[in-house]
Amino acid sequence: MHKKYFSRFFWALFKTEANYMASYNSENNPTTVLIVDDDPFVLEMVKEQLFNLGHTVLTACCGDDALEKAKEISGIDILLTDIMMPTMNGIELAKELIKLLPKVKIIFMSGFLESSVQDQELPQEKYPILEKPFSLDKLKTEFSRVLTN
Repeated sequence: MHKKYFSRFFWALFKTEANYMASYNSENNPTTVLIVDDDPFVLEMVKEQLFNLGHTVLTACCGDDALEKAKEISGIDILLTDIMMPTMNGIELAKELIKLLPKVKIIFMSGFLESSVQDQELPQEKYPILEKPFSLDKLKTEFSRVLTN
């Protein structure tokens, strides 16, 4: 899917569910989330939605930036990362972040799921993968699931 249309579709999907998601409240599970994506549109949109849900949100545009932020801020609860990124992919990032923060929860996301996981070591049974574009309901479900496990 072309990136421009993908972004518009993603935004429309998030907007249509905004009222439904207003009932979700993270007060019972306050979390700090580090979102990593090389697409600034997706990064900003997901950041806004998670912030509106009550989470503390940090963002990074690449794996190296994410690792620098993780070294500065040790209280990251969830890493939400794209799998396909230049330089360091999301799987490599997750492995490095776990060394710094062993208790961090990981959620992967990808717009190219089939090609993302080829030749990658990704234990899908342990880490959820959100296929982009994903709905707010799906995002909320995955957050609830990883926070209770």
